[in-house]
Amino acid sequence: LQGKRTLLIDHSHQLGHVGLLLGIEESSYHFDDLIRNADRLDSELLGGFVVRHASGLAVLSSPSTCTVRQRALPEDVERIFAFLRQEYDFVVLDSSLHYDDAAATIQYSDSVYLVSTPDIASLRDLSRYIEHLGLTETSAGKLHVAINRASSHDAIHQEQIEKVVRFPVSVSIPNNYAELLSAVNAGAPIWPQRRSATAGQQIRWARVSASW
Repeated sequence: LQGKRTLLIDHSHQLGHVGLLLGIEESSYHFDDLIRNADRLDSELLGGFVVRHASGLAVLSSPSTCTVRQRALPEDVERIFAFLRQEYDFVVLDSSLHYDDAAATIQYSDSVYLVSTPDIASLRDLSRYIEHLGLTETSAGKLHVAINRASSHDAIHQEQIEKVVRFPVSVSIPNNYAELLSAVNAGAPIWPQRRSATAGQQIRWARVSASW
């Protein structure tokens, strides 16, 4: 996404990690502020909400404290997404299917990536989510599966995962715990251009190969 206007939203309603992992300063503004101001959003107001990463990425972080969430009406979510589409080339929402506004979020998204790890409990839950979301025509064609921390030593391989969840795996992120832990603690993302970065190479492949 280099050279593209990109917004990353931490949709956690409290204690999110996106800002922390990117090493950016804490912000007083979050996605809930978009909800509260859905009827008067403009470029200037949005610019006061987001924080810029050194890479040029715009970030809307989540509260770093325990807070009461702002409930969103479907029409507010629609209005916000329509506005963000005008402001950015890509909007990436790090969210959860447990939230009340998940259905509206999926409805107004172009692609939905379900991220899981290759263990039996996570795959059981992934299978249930796919069954649920696949029942709606608006979401079935948007779904993609991403397997995080994949390894050739896993007891469950990709072919078995696809058989269990009855859905193809679009992306497998290799397990490189030491590299990722170092990046997390340093607040420095793994750049896809780094040839020594195994995870970075796979992310670059995913970026090119996946359907956006």
